[in-house]
Amino acid sequence: DGGLLENDTTVCASAFPMKLKATDGLDKYIWNTGDTLQNITINNPGTYFVKSSKYGCEIIDTIHIKYNTNTTIVEK
Repeated sequence: DGGLLENDTTVCASAFPMKLKATDGLDKYIWNTGDTLQNITINNPGTYFVKSSKYGCEIIDTIHIKYNTNTTIVEK
């Protein structure tokens, strides 16, 4: 864990589109999607990673987004 992204998560399909945000204040951002901004919007579950740098040190972090296949409706 490089500390750039949130922890892995499982979401319902209705969570998409979803924004992924890397840590503030770094020199540059390069996502495996080809995006070069700090924030990206994703439309599907999957594995996403971002590379960045600060003071000449490269940092890489990965997040795994999965669908929740055990959906339960709870009524109050």
